[in-house]
Amino acid sequence: MSGRKRARGAWSEDEDDEFEEKDEDEEKGKKVKEVEEVGEVPAKRPATILIDNSPLEPHKLYFTKIDGLPDRFNEHAYNLDELLSHIKPVSSVHFNFMIDTQWLISQYPSRCRNTPMTIIVGDKQGTTVKEIKSEAEKEGWTNINVSTASLPIPFGTHHSKLSLFEDDDMTLHIVVSTANLLPYDWEGKTQLFYYMKSTRKLSFERFPRRVEKGIPIVMDLIEYLGRYPIEGLTYWKDRMGETEFEYTVNRIVFSVPGYHKGDEMNKVGHMLVRSILKKERASDQNSKKTLVCQSSSIGSLGSHPSKWLGGEFTKSMRGDKDILNTHCWMIYPTKDDVEGSVDGNSSGGSLPYAKKTAEKQEWLLKNMCKWRSENWGRSRIMPHVKSYMQVDPNTRRFDWQIVTSANLSKAAWGELQKDGQQLMIRSYEIGVLVLDPHGIRVPFDYPLCRYKDGDRPWYIDDLNDD
Repeated sequence: MSGRKRARGAWSEDEDDEFEEKDEDEEKGKKVKEVEEVGEVPAKRPATILIDNSPLEPHKLYFTKIDGLPDRFNEHAYNLDELLSHIKPVSSVHFNFMIDTQWLISQYPSRCRNTPMTIIVGDKQGTTVKEIKSEAEKEGWTNINVSTASLPIPFGTHHSKLSLFEDDDMTLHIVVSTANLLPYDWEGKTQLFYYMKSTRKLSFERFPRRVEKGIPIVMDLIEYLGRYPIEGLTYWKDRMGETEFEYTVNRIVFSVPGYHKGDEMNKVGHMLVRSILKKERASDQNSKKTLVCQSSSIGSLGSHPSKWLGGEFTKSMRGDKDILNTHCWMIYPTKDDVEGSVDGNSSGGSLPYAKKTAEKQEWLLKNMCKWRSENWGRSRIMPHVKSYMQVDPNTRRFDWQIVTSANLSKAAWGELQKDGQQLMIRSYEIGVLVLDPHGIRVPFDYPLCRYKDGDRPWYIDDLNDD
């Protein structure tokens, strides 16, 4: 063999310092560490400022609350009814994939349940307009307006999970979530949501902070809303444009269905991530990094990693830089993880990775890691969160994080076509690219826990097993 050192590709074997090799029984018996002890994120954080007695701090990520967990694991975690009790909406818009409308209304404070509400869903999979309209007519919900998001390309979904609220004081509240508007999603799965709000004049005078009009994250949201040809959204776009928000370096990233070309190609999907990171994280892109992908489903990625995952997708996550110094890992629950979870096999219904898809991409197995969340008490609470992160393997610090509705699939992130001159996307997706290191919240344990011999992913087909 030649004496030349072999270059490591994006999906090659990694080094031992990425993993924690421990006996499973020993790991279960070990005392849970606090997040700061792991060294994932900086220990120093800005103090939480309570405005109007609300514990919700703008531009932060929060877990959904899980009943039955020790209190320390539900600190700064919220159920939907708790979130809405702090907001007290007088007007709402919900973009989502699946919605239990009866339950959603019940989560509002009683005085807010008859306030105007717009619901936007897809025209194919998930909860349909027809279903919501039929229930609204039956229940007499005259305050609900339902609209359809068009899905022009087959197999696309309206998968975004975004809610907009306005309160009595005309303050805007925005929630970008990984959860469907279903009780089990908010109460029984590992989920994250990002919260932001407009700045009221009183709170700005009491707590002076940097405030700017036209900050990027707000412009991102206005751009996203503009992708829906729905008349009722004009009000919300105008309100965002005329309202002040606290400054943040974080950004909204999103996908919309279509065949995107020219400048438009860099404004959606993984190419949007590429363009932002190329500009905002140019200084760290040439060094060795680790990419960690964690999702609740995996699409068809091709017969070889270079087909998409280890090629265009990784290049986008690296800000258009050389990917040879990038090691990539995929966190997805094993069959044993699901069977040993709090809700057993039933929790696997929200992990729809198909066996026939997995058999066509067995190369992915060597890069897969188990779901472990001891630091947050959620190892046995199966994930519906989707989180993509870049790690410095030397310091074990995370450079940035994307929390999104987008699973690891071409349909969600887009696929380059026509020799890179076109990006095809099937689905609507939305997430937050957290560039502020103080705002990063890693939902899984790091170092990672790699699949061992005999481990395999949970397949949706396993639900039918005896």
